[in-house]
Amino acid sequence: MRNIEKYSGNRTNLRSKSYNQIHRIGGVSYVLGALGDFLVTTWINAIMAILIFAVGIFFIFFCVKNAGIAIIAQNVMPIILMVIGLLLVTINVVMTNPVQGAQIIVSTKFLKNKFHKIGYGSKNRKVFKPFRFLEGDESNAIVEASINNKHYYMMAYTVRGTVSPVTFDSDLEISANADAGLLKNIERDSLIVTTINVEKTEVRKRPLPKNATPAMINKRNMQYNLTSNIPNNQQLKITLIIVSPTLELLRERNNQLVSAFNRGMVIGYNLLTDKETKKRFNSIFG
Repeated sequence: MRNIEKYSGNRTNLRSKSYNQIHRIGGVSYVLGALGDFLVTTWINAIMAILIFAVGIFFIFFCVKNAGIAIIAQNVMPIILMVIGLLLVTINVVMTNPVQGAQIIVSTKFLKNKFHKIGYGSKNRKVFKPFRFLEGDESNAIVEASINNKHYYMMAYTVRGTVSPVTFDSDLEISANADAGLLKNIERDSLIVTTINVEKTEVRKRPLPKNATPAMINKRNMQYNLTSNIPNNQQLKITLIIVSPTLELLRERNNQLVSAFNRGMVIGYNLLTDKETKKRFNSIFG
């Protein structure tokens, strides 16, 4: 196996203690393919989930026993709802968000925020729309944002990465050198944000001319059936956004970014403009 550790970012897991080491839930995650990377847990979360589920089952059994077995038939639906709720809580406890930590804490903060918005009232809510295209930019490639009375300028790209199971070591070294040069030149006044979306690949039949022969049609159908029946048919869509506090800095840093692209940091790239930018920002920021 090729050693690519020198090209990787984090060589060791920052979660040093054994009970905080992240593990995949193999029975579920491997079935879902790339999405299974998000189905991870830790030993401490798994132990807590088992304890919470056991306590919940004991509590339900204790309540049913004290109320009498005869009352079960009259309260089947509430008991089922209690079991479903217990399962949902257990799932939240056992899951670990790869970015934000324990899923139960993430869910609690989410619900707290939702209840706060409901209590705050719809009349006092502020619509969060900080993004707009820069005035005077005919290509609509530069996005201006105003957040907390601070202005930022952004440009977005969709890129294809170079790292794959068939990448040569020389290509990895070229990409790593380009990436290192970019990080050195980008300085601390700008920021590069990378988002990765796992999307389902849409397979379409290749269009053929009207005078296509039966052999051409059969080959087209064979290729379509082969690709459409692939399990875990997914693709990664990588979006790279460069952010700077001033327009002059954005253009300068963008030139450095494009130079790194051309030196081999990525296989291909495409600058997002107009409707493509709107669609991508809506998918990222909601």
